[in-house]
Amino acid sequence: MLKKNIENLIKKTGQITSWLSLFLVLVISIDVFLRYIFNYSTAGFYELEWHLFACIFILGSSYGLYIDAVCNGLDSFPKIPIEFRQKLILEHKKKGLISLLNELKIKDRKYYDLVDKNNYQRIIRALEVIRFSGKRFSDFIGNSKKMRNFKIIKIGINIKKENLDVLIDNRVDFMVRNGLFNEVKNLIKYEKKNALNTVGYKEVFQFFKNIKTKKEVINEIKINTKKYAKRQITWFKRDLDIKWFNLDFDQIFHYINKKINNY
Repeated sequence: MLKKNIENLIKKTGQITSWLSLFLVLVISIDVFLRYIFNYSTAGFYELEWHLFACIFILGSSYGLYIDAVCNGLDSFPKIPIEFRQKLILEHKKKGLISLLNELKIKDRKYYDLVDKNNYQRIIRALEVIRFSGKRFSDFIGNSKKMRNFKIIKIGINIKKENLDVLIDNRVDFMVRNGLFNEVKNLIKYEKKNALNTVGYKEVFQFFKNIKTKKEVINEIKINTKKYAKRQITWFKRDLDIKWFNLDFDQIFHYINKKINNY
């Protein structure tokens, strides 16, 4: 009963996320129309767009975890006493993230290579499990894969690094041309919010503090985006069930049809 209720809740979350996405597109379209046709802009649109984006990200993340749970099942972790997390949070405030990263690197190099080095919450989560259990955090990942009564086909698309770099550079240039700096300027009062500690925002804040030039900031966004893309590729490459292809739809469809016919 509980499992069914959880599944229904997550499905509803996915539906809500879809409607919020459509509403966000509508708000952005109105904002762009007013800005370029009537030369009218307001911080209210920026704030609404950002809050909608934050809601979609938070709700959509849970739906993504649902898909992963369907494919592999949920990993089983020990129940950690709250004192472990409280101690780690205090250490993070006093010593900084580098100290925690060094500990993780020594105790669990496998997870250290995969984790986002700027995501202190994931690092604290890993360390609390390690300290309490005496085992590596990575030892708990992927150990509870469930047998399913259906087959799963996973497809990945390869892209050459130089082509990906060009796409990223063009995307950042497009964001800048379409008002990235103006958008961030209207969000300065929210700078301390964790949701804005992301690529594309945290760099531009440096410009408005007169720490870096506009050219330096744009270049830094490109570099950090490429690093993030590399981490994403590394994350998906760990999944040995993914069949990777170059962008050849005939080859991909042939593979899918063959897999289906063999089931």
